[in-house]
Amino acid sequence: MALLLLLAAASAQTGYSIYMDLFVATDGSVLIYGDTDIEGSPIDLGPDSFPVEGGHFSNTSDRLTGKEADLWTLSLSLPPGIGDGLITVYLPSGTIITETSPPGLIFSEKGDLVVAFYDLNSTEVTVKYKLGSPTPLDWEAYLVPALLVAAAVLLVAGGVRLILPRFAAPEPAPRKALDETRWEAISPTLTERERMVLESIMKEGGRVSQRKLRHICDLPKSTLSRVTDELQRKGLVR
Repeated sequence: MALLLLLAAASAQTGYSIYMDLFVATDGSVLIYGDTDIEGSPIDLGPDSFPVEGGHFSNTSDRLTGKEADLWTLSLSLPPGIGDGLITVYLPSGTIITETSPPGLIFSEKGDLVVAFYDLNSTEVTVKYKLGSPTPLDWEAYLVPALLVAAAVLLVAGGVRLILPRFAAPEPAPRKALDETRWEAISPTLTERERMVLESIMKEGGRVSQRKLRHICDLPKSTLSRVTDELQRKGLVR
């Protein structure tokens, strides 16, 4: 959010704005969510174009990526005249980026590798990457030590129970469904949109950016802002 505000304040250009989030799958397909102030004509990204409705566009494409051997290339063509914007590319966990053009800001977010392009003077955006995978464990090297440790833990635990039975840990009490109980109490007080937004936040682990939340719920920016303001007034979100 701070980055977007900084860019908006620093931009002295005139022209249209475009903001896009691209979620790249391991098979090369790309899920796209975007906002723009262009109306009446589709957004042309090169191989594919996407209709704009209410300043928002979204779709899935398998034509924005290509592969040679183990090297993938994501390519976008942007129309000239961008005055303000940001393109964020989310790549699968374990991805190795070999090149970005123009230079992008690379960071990690919830296990995904992210590339953010805030210099959109160029009409061509490219990310070259390779899909990685976690290093497999050498089970033969770890199996025997693991079994020895497990056996030692069982022997110690059994000895303590025999010698000091009165200090044995009591059986855990059944866990009460506090979250479910609270939800049953809160849910009837929410509108349909408030319930959808709150459920989406819970599915994201309780923490999510407004921009990503807007795409998940597929709501206009102004509508989501009103909904989150009302949830904040009710003390359900911060």
